[in-house]
Amino acid sequence: MLKRFIPSIGFRLFVISIFMLILFIPSLVYSVSRTEYVRPLIAGIQIRSQIGKKCSIGFPARLHVGNDYILGFITAKHCIGNPYFLNVYQPLIPKHVGSVYLMSSPSPDDIDLVFVELDPNVGITSKVWWTYTSNRSIKGYLFSWNLKVGEKVVLVGATSGRHYGNIAFFIYGSSGGYTGSVAMAIDYVALHGDSGGFVGFHRRFRGAPLYVIGYIIGIYPRDNPLYTIAITLNPLVYGYNIVPEVSP
Repeated sequence: MLKRFIPSIGFRLFVISIFMLILFIPSLVYSVSRTEYVRPLIAGIQIRSQIGKKCSIGFPARLHVGNDYILGFITAKHCIGNPYFLNVYQPLIPKHVGSVYLMSSPSPDDIDLVFVELDPNVGITSKVWWTYTSNRSIKGYLFSWNLKVGEKVVLVGATSGRHYGNIAFFIYGSSGGYTGSVAMAIDYVALHGDSGGFVGFHRRFRGAPLYVIGYIIGIYPRDNPLYTIAITLNPLVYGYNIVPEVSP
């Protein structure tokens, strides 16, 4: 015979207190939106240019200048749209997060690079959006020679979220004084708003470290796309003195 459970006053107060904690302390129910206000900044979330174009944060980085460095993040140059409108916002105007400090040279091969210097009142962490309840730390970075055709990589953009694809081929060229593998084609098709977003690599076992390997710049072919095109870290580090900021 089942006995009817009659909660005691103490039990009812305990349940109410837990409910009130969940209601009033949002950190207990952790949620991350790629398109809403996020502070500190993380990779893979939405940003807006001064003229309203929507793109994604690629990854936090340091631009080395002499013996010093400037802290900021990477995104795609075509997101800015005009070199005279250099402010960047997250998620929308007027939430200012930084200003363009450096753009890639248009010749001989433009890698569609923008380095955004971080607003001194805004923080950034070496993490990337992973799910609506979690971020993931970026533990290091890899160059194209650490990777091979056929390897599975992860892409994170403000529109698409997190998806996986395989490296189909590498693209060679020159930028910023570097000549070699400057880009890779990945057999997943990103969407509008994913440009500038995170591209990374991790082994497929629990707890494997996540490495940044590049950022999204577009799709190919344009009319009937089969691939996402991502810039490798080779020209950033060896051409523009930009190094990803990673977690210890």
